[in-house]
Amino acid sequence: DTENSLVFTLTDDQGAVTTLDIMHERPMHIILVRDDLHYFDHLHPTLQGTSWDIPLTFLAPGTYRVWVDFTKDMQQYLVDFNFVVGGMTTQPELDHLGDLRVDVDTPDQVIVGQPVPLQFSVSDSITNKALPIKDTFLGAAAHLVVIDDTLTEFIHDHDMTLDQDHIFSFTPTFSQPGIHRAWVQFTVDGKNRVATFPLDVSEK
Repeated sequence: DTENSLVFTLTDDQGAVTTLDIMHERPMHIILVRDDLHYFDHLHPTLQGTSWDIPLTFLAPGTYRVWVDFTKDMQQYLVDFNFVVGGMTTQPELDHLGDLRVDVDTPDQVIVGQPVPLQFSVSDSITNKALPIKDTFLGAAAHLVVIDDTLTEFIHDHDMTLDQDHIFSFTPTFSQPGIHRAWVQFTVDGKNRVATFPLDVSEK
């Protein structure tokens, strides 16, 4: 659990790139997850001189995949790479739900190439009452990230409708079959929450 840093330098023909478009309230989004689809995080580097820097504290060793998502002059870029975290100590993944429960409603079969309606409903885990979502998370009612177990399919979607009900809706389309993992991020009581679910995507 030692604090580390990831430092990125973006360059073009004119040199270092230090000005990016603001997308979902941030100039750059970092998604990372261990290669077994655990230890997920969604982070936002800040500009330090001519580099983009983000402090990281890892809870477990292993190989991690990073996706760097940014937009320059309305052109989106997505860069990914692996790195290895050493050490022997493994701590449990953080609980970002607390006293909340999130249930997912999916079709009986999720098929490659077909838009898939996904609905996530939020409730109080103690009272079982539906919990209206009143706050945005990075400019949206909720964010959805889906990654497959080969770490080649990456989907980042948004529910932009903050209607203050308890349901988030997304309609992603998957490009390949296999086991995927979905993370839904949203805000309740000023705290960022994360719920995660497996998804099995089938061929046509």
